[in-house]
Amino acid sequence: MTIKVSVNGLDQKIWRIIEIDEDKVLNDLAATILATFNSLATHSYEFYRYNWSYGILLNSERTKIKDINDVNMSYDDGSITFNISCISELRKANYHFEGPFIVAGEGAGILEDVNINELMKIVNKTDGLGYSDFNYSEKYNTNKKFDYRTYDIEEDNRTLKERINYIKESYKVSS
Repeated sequence: MTIKVSVNGLDQKIWRIIEIDEDKVLNDLAATILATFNSLATHSYEFYRYNWSYGILLNSERTKIKDINDVNMSYDDGSITFNISCISELRKANYHFEGPFIVAGEGAGILEDVNINELMKIVNKTDGLGYSDFNYSEKYNTNKKFDYRTYDIEEDNRTLKERINYIKESYKVSS
């Protein structure tokens, strides 16, 4: 299934188009989203549509991706929300799927412990200056420059499965 995922509020600047097996469950989609948007998976998430909620310990383990269409995923108690839209189904005939993988995208991703309002300020300041002056710490590394405009799709796809497995292990999510 081809899915478009974007950061709510920055939909035109930070987004991905993802190919993922439609028979996978929402926990698999969550791990893929968090991996491609550079999350360290230190917070909870939930899927919701309208007033209908999928909790991390509830239907996220059983609901298949093919059973949803337009939904949202809230991360870090709603400080970041992802818009998720199904674009098309995968071709099934004589097709062995090795995904998930990223088909297209823009924007480097999100920053842990930075809510959407702060992230929008960083993005807008970067656009205004023409460069980024925002530093952050990633895991145990020293300060790094965060420029939302830098996104390397080849590197993302090269390391995606490893990062998905790390996130699943962090949440103890089974697929």
